[in-house]
Amino acid sequence: MQQAVEWLGRASGLGAETIGRILITAAIVIVLSLLRWAWLAFTNRRTDDPQVRYRWRKTATYSLTVVGLIAVGRVWLVGIQSLVTYLGLVSAGIAVALRDPIVNWFGWMFIGWRRPFTVGDRIQIGSLCGDVIDIGVSTFSILEVGSHEGGE
Repeated sequence: MQQAVEWLGRASGLGAETIGRILITAAIVIVLSLLRWAWLAFTNRRTDDPQVRYRWRKTATYSLTVVGLIAVGRVWLVGIQSLVTYLGLVSAGIAVALRDPIVNWFGWMFIGWRRPFTVGDRIQIGSLCGDVIDIGVSTFSILEVGSHEGGE
């Protein structure tokens, strides 16, 4: 295996260490994709309810993305001690500059935790009325219908 990594390093012009990190990153992505597929196959066999399937699909995607970012970050950011200090100093500026996305994220957490509405519910916001078709991290989508008073 080491000889193959060294050969790829010479052939591509990258160092053997960089090729090793690329291969480990690819392995992490493949393993997490297989885990997501297995997770969804398991839940799809257990339930026929589309809302439950939707929630599990979103949960699998978000949680495995966070795990993947942490795992890939540990592969590429080995030995960078000053990065933590830098991120600590920059975090206050980021909090001020990205106030709206941060507030959106906490709104998404509220919607996911308290569930004031779920996918498939009909809601009205101001003069807009529609069915919720997707709930994302910073937005949710509704399929607009006529007025709520006109009937279902």
